[in-house]
Amino acid sequence: MRLADKPAESTALVSPALVSTPPASTPPASTPPAGAALDSDAIFRIAVGDFEAGRDAVMQERGDICFEDSPAPRRLAPYAAAMGAVA
Repeated sequence: MRLADKPAESTALVSPALVSTPPASTPPASTPPAGAALDSDAIFRIAVGDFEAGRDAVMQERGDICFEDSPAPRRLAPYAAAMGAVA
């Protein structure tokens, strides 16, 4: 049976019971300090960190999906990330 052949158990990627809402005054973990100058490298590192955090959240919730890192096409896009998934 393929994963797409059965109905989804939930439309949320992460169970609401697993999500804790930080206080309104607390910025997200990947947010740089206020007033910090960001270059392209720093912005890309923040984005990749958030991308990997999302992947990790899906892996905790869905044991039937296996992720693997893939080499990104650096010549065409110096700021690129790639990932493969198998269900």
